[in-house]
Amino acid sequence: MVRMQMAGANPAPEVTGEAEQPVKVHYLKGARRQWRTHIPTYGQVRYRDLYPGIDLVYHSTPQGKLEYDFVVAPGADPKTIRLAFANDVGAVREPPLRLDTNGDLLLQTTGSVLRLRKPVIYQEIDGAKQPIAGRYILNPQSAISNPPATSVEGQSPEVAFAVGTYDLTKPLIIDPILDYSTYLSGSDDEGSKFQVSILGVAFIVTRIAVDTLHRAYVTGLTGSSDFPTPNALDDTLDGGDAFVARLNSSGSSLEYATYLGGSSFESGADIAVDTSNRTLLLITRCVVMSVPTQPDISVIVPLHNEEESVVELFGTIHTVMNTLGRSYEILAVDDGSKDQTAALLAQLPYVTILQHPYNKGNGAAVKTGIRRARGRLLVLMDGDGQHDPHDIPRLLAHAETHELVIGSRAGKGMQSGPRYLANRLYNWLATYVSGQKVWDLTSGFRVAHRQHLARFLPMLPNGFSYPSTSTLAFIRSGFSVTFVPITVHKRQGTSKLSLLRDGPRFVLTIIKTTALFNPLKVFTPASILSIAIGLGHAFYKILVLDTRYTNLSILFLTTGILIFFIGLVSEQIAMLRFERFIQDRDLDEQ
Repeated sequence: MVRMQMAGANPAPEVTGEAEQPVKVHYLKGARRQWRTHIPTYGQVRYRDLYPGIDLVYHSTPQGKLEYDFVVAPGADPKTIRLAFANDVGAVREPPLRLDTNGDLLLQTTGSVLRLRKPVIYQEIDGAKQPIAGRYILNPQSAISNPPATSVEGQSPEVAFAVGTYDLTKPLIIDPILDYSTYLSGSDDEGSKFQVSILGVAFIVTRIAVDTLHRAYVTGLTGSSDFPTPNALDDTLDGGDAFVARLNSSGSSLEYATYLGGSSFESGADIAVDTSNRTLLLITRCVVMSVPTQPDISVIVPLHNEEESVVELFGTIHTVMNTLGRSYEILAVDDGSKDQTAALLAQLPYVTILQHPYNKGNGAAVKTGIRRARGRLLVLMDGDGQHDPHDIPRLLAHAETHELVIGSRAGKGMQSGPRYLANRLYNWLATYVSGQKVWDLTSGFRVAHRQHLARFLPMLPNGFSYPSTSTLAFIRSGFSVTFVPITVHKRQGTSKLSLLRDGPRFVLTIIKTTALFNPLKVFTPASILSIAIGLGHAFYKILVLDTRYTNLSILFLTTGILIFFIGLVSEQIAMLRFERFIQDRDLDEQ
């Protein structure tokens, strides 16, 4: 195989597509954030200023072949173009490049000769192509004016162009003509060498050999089920297979092609043909790859009429997550928004959108996201702009040692006075019923292990109190819970919470959750209060009024005792429930 390089060319030219085609390409591989859609296609590709004032343009011919032209701008020197050739093991030698009597360039390879026809050089003047005299010259650095028939000993084989008289005020086109070039591919990737990276598989190069009849043998690796396989030994793709194919001498026909491989990944590493055209040597290698099928982290953001913050918020989340070097997905749960939230989300290709047909509540949106999430860790945050995505790495840093990490709002922050006092009350109640210091019970910014949080979905309410319920559930279950200080910004838009409407709901939720997870924390105080009232009433009657105690005293005493025993039975039931949770957790960890 011979490689051609542009000697002395600009190593980083600007590459642009031209003659945009109506066809668009979509790559829907892997997670949604990795999809690439509406990719434009072009009829030609231009490398600008490959040499000073000279562009290289690749384009297809009406026959479907790939060609390239040098476009020399007015005033540029076409002699600066130099083509260098090398085979698989280095520079082309023994014999070197040569020109035949027709001006064609002949490149000697192992067992065959590659022919580049005499270049076609022209200018477009008044809409017509005006031919310009020109030819190849060898080793231009030493023999531009009178080139020899062969390259000079000891010098690398380079080729330039000698151009006759032409109009220096108009562009000049130099069209080197190769005998043929063609595509051999299916709809996936073809190559021979590949490497595994965080983005997947990168295919590099295909191996080629030519026999004495100038037929080309090609081998490599393909993942295309529609790879052309005429006269195949095996026409069924199994994973990623090696392939071998033969084209006729003009490249106009594929004489045969076949898959070669088993159930793993096989690649054609090299190929050779003997001088009798009878022996084909194919060396294959097997590489077993393990590609992640699910993300490590799922970011879940519930939204309801958040058009003011959605674009900036998700753009920041995307930027922050990309810096972590971990696989992730971003789930936006639109809870029946009536504004432009859904339309704005649709413009973000890295976001997976989940939609409710109507407003079900913040907790319901979070539960939808948890059910659809695939990540091992769940990052939950609000969509109103109060939570700063730059705090996500700080919360994730504690996720390997804690099952639940909660972003704690330090001090009053952006909360109003009544809401701040209410949250202080909720935190105090949660600390009492859980037996662990709770710094911020109602914060919706948290990181949880999906396998644990998913167990509590049936008991999470559909409203805004899901953070309170999940926090107490994790603590009561014996999971490790920690609080990390976070930055809080002023929310964008109007708050959906009402202190008068939602405050009593939070208190009731705490009591209900406590009764569910730690019943004695509720029943014991009620029992003690009832017994104390009964005893106090009895002592008051006997000691102060000097009368007998009444049935009211007996009622309070009896009620207090009954409440205690009800609490005791409830505690036993709760313990049985959490024994099951603990057993499930132990089975997951084994």
